[in-house]
Amino acid sequence: MPAPRLFLDIQTIQSQHAADRGIPRFATELSRALLADSAPVAGLALNPLAPWPRRIHAELARAPQLTWNTAVAFRRALAAGPLVYVVVSPFELSRPVQAVLGAHVTGVPRVAVVHDLIPHLFPGLFDLDETALGRVYARRIETLRSFDLLLTPSASTRRDVITRLGVPPNGVTVVGEAASPLFVPPQPGDDPRAAVRRAVPAINRPFVLCVSASEAHKNTESLIEAWARLEGPVRDEYQLVIACSVDDETRRSWTAVAARQGIAPDKLVFTGFVEDEVLRALYQSAELFVLPSRYEGFGLPILEAVSCGCPAISSNTSSLPELLDWPDATFAPGEPDEIAALIDRALTDASYRAELLLRSRRVAGRHSWSRVVERVLSSCAPLSDDRPARARRLRVALVGPFPPNRSWIAGLNAQLADHLGGRCDLDCFSEPFNARNARPSRSRCYRMFPGAALGPTLTPAAYDAVLYSIGPEPDDAYRLCRGYPGIVWLHDLALASADLLTGARGVIVDSEDARSALLGVVGASRSGVPIWVIPPPISDADATRASNPLGDPPTSFGDVAERVVEIAGLDLEPSRPLEAPPPVSAPAA
Repeated sequence: MPAPRLFLDIQTIQSQHAADRGIPRFATELSRALLADSAPVAGLALNPLAPWPRRIHAELARAPQLTWNTAVAFRRALAAGPLVYVVVSPFELSRPVQAVLGAHVTGVPRVAVVHDLIPHLFPGLFDLDETALGRVYARRIETLRSFDLLLTPSASTRRDVITRLGVPPNGVTVVGEAASPLFVPPQPGDDPRAAVRRAVPAINRPFVLCVSASEAHKNTESLIEAWARLEGPVRDEYQLVIACSVDDETRRSWTAVAARQGIAPDKLVFTGFVEDEVLRALYQSAELFVLPSRYEGFGLPILEAVSCGCPAISSNTSSLPELLDWPDATFAPGEPDEIAALIDRALTDASYRAELLLRSRRVAGRHSWSRVVERVLSSCAPLSDDRPARARRLRVALVGPFPPNRSWIAGLNAQLADHLGGRCDLDCFSEPFNARNARPSRSRCYRMFPGAALGPTLTPAAYDAVLYSIGPEPDDAYRLCRGYPGIVWLHDLALASADLLTGARGVIVDSEDARSALLGVVGASRSGVPIWVIPPPISDADATRASNPLGDPPTSFGDVAERVVEIAGLDLEPSRPLEAPPPVSAPAA
């Protein structure tokens, strides 16, 4: 069975607060591994409404497949053959929901990677009950139930998805996870201890390492309490090092716990955020790695640690026993005495430590990205076939004034919408918004929304074209078109400016004279913005009364609607994000 062409949503790497955590790492390394394996990747898609990633691997930044996750980019990829759409992180907090779960993705199999169900299992930790965030999360859960396949990194998470979400077992597959190739044992000439001393001077003796986070389920306070219960000689010889980026409140809380437990300030080190090279040196230098978490979807820090040659122990919950695969290397996360006893044993019992090192090396050898890629492709392959994708109607957003606004442009937009709605899936956005007029009716073939809904509620990226209908006044359409690129329809040149049109996908004017004037005023030809001329339409009733046998027939609203749909079907987007460096050219055959 041929490998499926994948269109991956990897917007998790755009996270402004958690880009260095496990799920963004998964997205980066899976994408790199797919590219290295020459897998048929049709797109690596980012969210155009989110900021450019603070950190993006050079291999991804220069990949020809890097694109924005938009209706146009998806349509472009689909034109080359059947696709499987893969959402690498369906619970991203980006708004709106459809920016994550692809409102423009229809007619193709949909797959999502569910890394864990922590907010679902522990709603109190995230204040999800009866909150806006909780409603967003619940909606995404419901959407995931309609996906063709869910992938998980562990059997534990697979069980959670089946039992908690009610997904049939044949709809959930374990694909595993692996550590970044960066995390390896020290190589000849490396001096990780010196690197640690330079980066974290507070580490001045042998240490036990924990990579944690501020969330309560990470159970860091129990580890600090366990450290206080170690026998004196062990506690005196070693430091406890907790590596993670935490806020001041969490740091003060952990420091207070340590003080109450009688732990001297120099025995507990909080590194704050560290670069990956420093984190690798920490793993390579640590005498032991400890993960006390109450729940993990996989447990990536354990795999990173053992890949660097550091023995690891962990709590005995969720996926962690599955990863370590040795009950003697686990402890009950709620029992500080048990945690302390196992730490002591791993540091002082030579035979146990030797076995722990051996088993840790075996853990590292069982997980590789080539195996993850193989499982992802084989899992998605049955969903893909050579049948042509079902034809998809174009989706168009029309932004501008509508009745009861009494302006002439409001009436024009209303008549255009009546004709356009039968030719595409049309959403109209208007301010001021009249809720009564927005109610669905049998006579109207489009939906009405407030102008403010474009972005927070309905992502403009899901439309094949966003059409800003702009008159002589700086109204809502004039303001909104500066936030997301679209087609600017200038019914009057009063507001024409280079600033307005620089990011436009195209411009519509009503005459050749207007086109010439526009070129002279803003130099649109130099910016490469296409300009189309669509004469002002007259109503169907007026068209039947109009007679000019010597001239061209009048333009009707039906003619204009046909032309707009034709323009909406064009490929008007750059093939790659403008922020990205030039792609790497394929080597010559």
